[in-house]
Amino acid sequence: MRKVLVLIAVMALSVALLVGCTPEPEEELSYDDQFLNTLVEALGNRWSIVEEMGTGATFFDSQRSELTALVDAELDTINTFQGEPENPRIIELREQYLEGLNQQRESLQYIDVDFMRFSDMFDEASGIRASAIVAFVDEFNLDLNEENLHDIRVQARLYEERQELAAAIADMMDGLEFELTEDDGWMASYETVVENTTNVEFSSFTIEVTLFDADGVAIDTTFAHASSWSPGQSNRFDFTAFEEFESMEIGYSYFIDN
Repeated sequence: MRKVLVLIAVMALSVALLVGCTPEPEEELSYDDQFLNTLVEALGNRWSIVEEMGTGATFFDSQRSELTALVDAELDTINTFQGEPENPRIIELREQYLEGLNQQRESLQYIDVDFMRFSDMFDEASGIRASAIVAFVDEFNLDLNEENLHDIRVQARLYEERQELAAAIADMMDGLEFELTEDDGWMASYETVVENTTNVEFSSFTIEVTLFDADGVAIDTTFAHASSWSPGQSNRFDFTAFEEFESMEIGYSYFIDN
């Protein structure tokens, strides 16, 4: 009986030792943390290719294949994440980030055939992407290379400044109407006065007026210009119509000296 009891005691001690030596299971990461880790990896993969290209290479000096490799390195990595984040803010920023990244990819089809279109699309997409990345860093402590992060912050700031200016111009032009000032039966003159309510000086500001007949058919497009238009300054825009029209549609374009 004593041998049996000793054997049982040894077995119990062995089990206890085994249980005591078993490592604690690693805590499973949440989908939020998994996504953030994948994002860091995706950005790192892209930046490693930039380093291989050399410091002298820029986006617009590179060939289509090199830019494609950059974008795909990031896009392919981020697409390996199959879960769904739980934090609503992460979901919102993820959508913005993917919008910018996918738009970068889409813009590459124009690099050889319409460089200006490519440049505008890629620049806009870069700003959307950068703004999301900066928000990830600031709100969720994303650990990124500081040198690369500096460039991302510059892109985000410039994008946000463009967005603010676009909103300010839209407010300035909201409700704009041209009034008839003269009609001699052969031609009619129209004008409007607009105050520059933004905080920038426009080296050139053009209002594009498209005139439509009663059937909604465009019958003419004319332009009204302003130059060196300073903040707080009011400017008169006018145009002349040589045909009767039923309605008008107004657009605008502008240039700002850097």
